[in-house]
Order: sequence, then C-alpha cells, then structure tokens
Amino acid sequence: QTPISYAFDDSIRLHLVPGVSFLPDTVNGHDYFGTIPWIGAGISIIPFTGLQGYATITMPFAEKGNVIANTGEFKNVPVWSAGMRVGITPKSAVDIFATNAFGATPATGVLALSSDRSDIAFGVRFDYTPFVGTARRDIYFDSYRASQLIPVTRRAEQLQVDGFTLTSAATYSPKTFVVEGSALTGDTQRARFSYAPDQDIQFDAIVSKYATEGSAGNAPDPWAGEWAYMFGGKLRLLDQNYGDIISLSGQVLAGRDFEKPTTGVLYA
Repeated sequence: QTPISYAFDDSIRLHLVPGVSFLPDTVNGHDYFGTIPWIGAGISIIPFTGLQGYATITMPFAEKGNVIANTGEFKNVPVWSAGMRVGITPKSAVDIFATNAFGATPATGVLALSSDRSDIAFGVRFDYTPFVGTARRDIYFDSYRASQLIPVTRRAEQLQVDGFTLTSAATYSPKTFVVEGSALTGDTQRARFSYAPDQDIQFDAIVSKYATEGSAGNAPDPWAGEWAYMFGGKLRLLDQNYGDIISLSGQVLAGRDFEKPTTGVLYA
C-alpha cells in the first residue's frame, strides 16, 4: 500500500491509500480470495488535543471478491470504519470504533463481514507508543503529570498495591516491576507479574489455581480447580494526586486454563 495524505490545517487531514492484498487462491482445496487490488479514502479530524475522529472506506477490485456470500459466491463489497481515538496519556490512547471489516491486519483488512452489509462489528482498542520522538512532543506531552498536587510518599506507593479481594484505581509508578505470590488453604495458589512502563499504564500476567472444596469461597470456578493463566492491564483515567475529583481506572483481564478442552474468560 502507498498512503497519501493532504492536510488542510492542523486539525483536518484527507487520506488516499491504494494497495494490493496478496491472499491465497485456495485453502485446503477450497477457493479463496486470491489477489485483491483496492483503493481506500478517509478523513481524520482533531478538534482539540487528545481527541481524534476518523472515517474510512475501502473499495476492492478483486477478480473474485472480498467476501463470500450466503450463496457461496464471491462478491466485492465496500469496507468502511468510523470511530474516535481518545488520548489517555501522551503515549497511550483508546480507540472506539464500528466497522464491517472482517480482517484486522493490513492484508486482511480489505475483507468484509458479510455481503448484505448488515453485519457491523463494534470494538475498543488500546494503543501504546513506548517511544515518542522529539518532533512529536508538544505542550501537552511535556506538561503531562509535571505538577503533582500531592507528593508521592512511601505510604502512597504502598497503597498502589491491590488488596486481597479488591483492586485499587492506582497504577504502579513508571518502570516498576512487581512479582507477587500466594498460597492458601485447599491448594489455592497464585502468582502475578506486573510492569508499569509509563505513567497510568500497567500490564499484568497471572497464573493461578483455586481450591474447589469451598475454602476459597462458593463462587463457581470456570476452570474447576485447574491451573490457568490471564493477561491484561490497567489504564488510569483520572488521578486525585493531579487535581481530578476522583481516581478512576479501567482494567481488563483475559485468560484460559491449560487443560483441554480449555475455557476462556474475560474480566473487565
């Protein structure tokens, strides 16, 4: 693909992207999409720092098509997406979007969900940019978390650690790596590894096994006492230490057990 952009000003940009997706002609002996030439157009609007709205549409020109209809035939269907990106920190943002695209990669993004244009997918995506060059820095970037109303004391750092049953709105201080382990009655065991690369961002990995005889509570265990893993993270949206009325975070964890057939869970 060859992206082309034109900026009317600092807040409005138009985009034109011609490209080609090279997909297999057959998969397991069945016809597949093959090569799909396409051209896409879009607009992005930044009304103020920290918020961006965008919309795109892509038209395929495949010999077969970019979607398989209910009848089994291939068709060419326009692929569109629209959404907004909210900047949480200078290095992280959350995308909220709607689309009829089936694929999530540059090559498969031209594939559509259905041929009748009735299927729409809604999604939330987290973007994190660990390295930001000097050319992209602005007043917002350099002033973020620069003036703290309440100094971070040793006690405040200890309060960042989650409790036994409830998590807190705090995230660990930047560049903090934490390892936690616990062993309780009834063969309940748990280990958590957490890392905070920047302000207000925390990544977590958990390996756990819960007792099934009632010592860990009567809540149903989706993994029936088997070892399981979870990955996720926490994103702090508001922080009282910097003048917000409350401290508020969002956390997502997704996991599965190791024994097949596995069971997947999603906590938010």
